[in-house]
Amino acid sequence: MAESARFSLSRWPVKGILSVLGGFLVHLTLSTVYVFGNMNPYVTSYLRGLNENSTVGYTQTIWISTAQAISMSASMPALGLLEQRIHPKYCALIGSWIFSLGMALTYWTVRHSLGLTILTYGVIHGAGKGMAYPAAVKCGLEWFPKRKGLVTGLIIAGIGGGTFVFNEVITHFINPDNLLPETSHRGDLYFSQAVLLDKVPNCFLLLGGVDAGIQLFAVLLISKSKPESPALIEDIHQSSALTEDIIQTSALAEDVPLNSPLLEDVHQNSALAEDVRHNSPLTEDVHQSSAITEDVRQSSAITEDVHQSSAITEDVRHNSPLTEDVHQSSAIAEDVRQNSPLTDDIQQNFSPIENIHQSSVIDERKTDFAPWDVLRTKIFYLMWIIYLCVVLGIFFVTNFYKTFSQAFIKDDHFLSLAGSISSVLNALGRPFWGAVGDRLGYREALVVVCIILGSASATFTLCEYGGKVMLIIWMCLIYGTFSGFYCIMPSLNVSIFGHKYYSSNYGLLMSAMMVIQIVGGLLTSQLKDTIGWKGILYIGAGGVIFSMFLSTGMMIHHRRQRKKHRM
Repeated sequence: MAESARFSLSRWPVKGILSVLGGFLVHLTLSTVYVFGNMNPYVTSYLRGLNENSTVGYTQTIWISTAQAISMSASMPALGLLEQRIHPKYCALIGSWIFSLGMALTYWTVRHSLGLTILTYGVIHGAGKGMAYPAAVKCGLEWFPKRKGLVTGLIIAGIGGGTFVFNEVITHFINPDNLLPETSHRGDLYFSQAVLLDKVPNCFLLLGGVDAGIQLFAVLLISKSKPESPALIEDIHQSSALTEDIIQTSALAEDVPLNSPLLEDVHQNSALAEDVRHNSPLTEDVHQSSAITEDVRQSSAITEDVHQSSAITEDVRHNSPLTEDVHQSSAIAEDVRQNSPLTDDIQQNFSPIENIHQSSVIDERKTDFAPWDVLRTKIFYLMWIIYLCVVLGIFFVTNFYKTFSQAFIKDDHFLSLAGSISSVLNALGRPFWGAVGDRLGYREALVVVCIILGSASATFTLCEYGGKVMLIIWMCLIYGTFSGFYCIMPSLNVSIFGHKYYSSNYGLLMSAMMVIQIVGGLLTSQLKDTIGWKGILYIGAGGVIFSMFLSTGMMIHHRRQRKKHRM
């Protein structure tokens, strides 16, 4: 019982749990980016009210969101360089406070012009998020490298939870009396009531101060992973005793003649093996570090490539009298298989003779890809296109759901409530889809997400006929599934390219955001008057559906390659 409790605490250390909580709180504050869809009517209406002849409209203020995303994407690779010098927790604090500074400065800039508002609420605000977002996630992954999907989901669930909180805070602070837009221009509705508009600058100051306070508390919860923790044993396959023992065993099989007296010694000295079984530090290491399970299963010396190439071991397996002994007395493998809480996969890999021929050389596959290596892989560009197309659809729904819905639902508080309720699904969906990805596979989970999200996006415009009930259901469906996309893509990125350069590599993937925001802004400003909000939303849905086919192809290719390697 005591050993079981100690093992559980080693898998779920308190400091690791607090680090995940700290990351969650950082992302809770970063959610103020995602309330732009709710904030946009207030900000646009305020900017229009600065000047009687103002031409500012929704097709212009969308560039605030565009500047946020471009700045965020550009700052992520720089974060990777900073992380080589200081711990990610400090990167998270620096980025968070830059994020909050941009929000607070908007108190002054929104009083003057759209251009200055884009600078503070767009560029500075987005740059801070680009630094804090991956740094907070990485702090959690250091403690729990085996639970990539779940940990990522738990941390970024803060964005969904924060959106729920801040949507309500913003609406009740700016529009507590549920006033309706009074002014119409080219089919778009704007607020003109002074009692409402005067509160817009103060709201930025309030949000900036609250965010900064929460962020400081959050970073204080984050701790560095200890050297003996699973996070730092993740690359143990490069130097583990297990790998060394297997190499030595292979060399023995190669160098010792079949009639050598040494083989007789091996038959007669099982006491040595028994002693190793009880006293070897290998057994204790296996009990104390669950990371070995992941390493052995994914990238240790027991690889599928060796399965096809170890002719010497194959000869020993068929012809050597050592084979029978290995069947009967592989003490260390039997101990690991029977006494440690490892997975079925590792039990199969440790099966004494069935897999010795898979283990005679070290796996040379890379586990951490530097950014310049990532750019040489084909799968990166496939993931980049998938990211671009899916987020384009998310871009239109999250930024314009309220603007589109104002035409047929005359209730500002309800529209804010719809955004808040869907944000709860956004929060809950992230750990849910992370766990699904860990269990089902990240590629398979990505396909499911794209199918659901594409279907919901393509039919979102029918909410005009379904009214309030359909709007809430479809918003929850969309937010509950695109949350899975934002959880699965970082986990897939880590599983393919490794932990070490996570921030830089994910920053390369998020460079698609620059294209998305520019294309989204241009499509909105140039086509909205021609095809309307429905046409804009259909374009976004088409991007998600296209990504569904790409992700399905990626999944099928991966399964074929895995099946081929097993043969």
